[in-house]
Amino acid sequence: MWPGRRRRFKRGMLKYVVLKLLEAQERHGYDLMRHFSEQGWGRLAASSLYPVLAALEAQGYIEGRDEEGKRTYGITEKGRQRLHDVADDLEGELDDEDPAQTPNGGLRDALTRLSGAVSQAAHSAKPQTVEQIVERLNAARKEIYMLLANE
Repeated sequence: MWPGRRRRFKRGMLKYVVLKLLEAQERHGYDLMRHFSEQGWGRLAASSLYPVLAALEAQGYIEGRDEEGKRTYGITEKGRQRLHDVADDLEGELDDEDPAQTPNGGLRDALTRLSGAVSQAAHSAKPQTVEQIVERLNAARKEIYMLLANE
């Protein structure tokens, strides 16, 4: 997964992602949205999540209960069975990606750090500093292409 890009699940997978997360532990809606963001899966909007939670609850796959002003959800036995039934279809879809463990993870991590530095410069650097950064980035791009050409 490249920096700045969110993980794209196949169509219809969100309900299974939610079931899998609730299988691991009970959660409330905000916690699910935060987990998506922390995993680098992008922003999960409430308008996407809550209809899925309502549908899963209506189907008997999860149970919700009000607790301290929040609705907490947990998976039911029927939900566990559903996950078991579709386990082959979900193979690899729900695995958390650790960028350091994936091929070229170091490259992606370095790009993320570089992007952060360039973003900071874009917002706060003096015009002459920005010019120097642009020159160095252009030189780095050319050097990368040279390295690729020499493989």
